[in-house]
Amino acid sequence: MQEALEMTSTYPWFQSRASKNFDGWVQFFTEWQQVVTKLIKAWPHQKIIVQNPHVSWESAYQEIDAFLQ
Repeated sequence: MQEALEMTSTYPWFQSRASKNFDGWVQFFTEWQQVVTKLIKAWPHQKIIVQNPHVSWESAYQEIDAFLQ
């Protein structure tokens, strides 16, 4: 976990907020989810939402491929 915090603390979002701890990380993902939700609602075309792709990247790729067919 510490490695992920150190890596992301160099990103502009974290730098602009001086976020270097777990609470900052949670805040980032909370804001990110809000942006994603707005974009999904605003996109007028057909779309797919792949839930938890990191659980199985192969399944995620198959789901995306099936959607694009």
